[in-house]
Amino acid sequence: MDTAKLAYDLGAAVREKTGDEGTVALGVCLLGPASHTTRAEKVQEAFDQTDMEFIGVYETEQDTTLNYNNWENIYTSNPELAAMVGLSALETTNMGKVKQTCGGDTVMAAYDPGTEALNLLEEGYLDVCAFQNVWMEGYLPVQAAARMLKEGKKLAAEENLYEGQIVTSEEVTEELKNRAQSEQTMNDWYRDYIKKNGLENFGLAD
Repeated sequence: MDTAKLAYDLGAAVREKTGDEGTVALGVCLLGPASHTTRAEKVQEAFDQTDMEFIGVYETEQDTTLNYNNWENIYTSNPELAAMVGLSALETTNMGKVKQTCGGDTVMAAYDPGTEALNLLEEGYLDVCAFQNVWMEGYLPVQAAARMLKEGKKLAAEENLYEGQIVTSEEVTEELKNRAQSEQTMNDWYRDYIKKNGLENFGLAD
């Protein structure tokens, strides 16, 4: 998973909705992990050479209730915010619920929405989400190893990273919503995604 690129792309998608001025609040359930630090840095990098200001990164807590309360406090204490960006999946549903409850035009962005958060994304209470598509973290390396053994392919020696997916509220489809209904629908969706995005040769040398 190309963590840095996905975070930059999320920031760029937020920038498309906010423009280049205002204030963005960043938050994450736990400060410290390298992936969370990278996400914060790359989201901000997407606003380089703009007048956008950032507050945070706030530690919003791993407890669901505390997490919601912290996002609500950030939201209501800073009514001028152009956007709030949650840097982990734990934030996503809570951020959508905050906007659903409090109203307003602040752009809400976060990671890896589940079923409830996808509905909030479709309804516009979340504006943009980054999908890490973690199913592929397990599948793609196994696919490469299987092709090496069965077809005699050579593995690529360099670091192999797949790109994530950015989805706005306007881009939520029934197909996307239904992919998590069962193991079969999940497998079917990702196999189609792999073909459409040319990932059959992931991890293999040319």
